Amino acid sequence: MFVIDGYAGWDDDYKLNCRVIVARPYHAMFMKQMMIRDDIEKIKKDFAKRIDFTIMNSGEFVADPSTE
Repeated sequence: MFVIDGYAGWDDDYKLNCRVIVARPYHAMFMKQMMIRDDIEKIKKDFAKRIDFTIMNSGEFVADPSTE
């Protein structure tokens, strides 16, 4: 499992703390490039207060088509 923490949005008044949880490394690399990154200490401090949005990618999950 890979967990990527970053920000969505450039404006400090509106940016969101986003956490992405994925199983595949190339999904983690893609999301790391898509989100705004900061130094690790600032991210730890901001994410300890709140996480605004969480994305969970379950691309390896095998769904049962007979279940709704």
